[in-house]
Amino acid sequence: MWSAPPFLFGEVIVCLDALWGFKQVLQIRLSHQRRSIYLAVECLYLEGSKKQTAK
Repeated sequence: MWSAPPFLFGEVIVCLDALWGFKQVLQIRLSHQRRSIYLAVECLYLEGSKKQTAK
């Protein structure tokens, strides 16, 4: 009977740890996507300004 609580406690810790890791991975991926979006927008802006100066 007494072996159940520690086991459940361990399970909860493992679950929280997994969720936290997942959150970290998501944040890293989002920051990478954001950076690539900024770069893409910057490239488009530079291309647009080049075309306008060419005219």
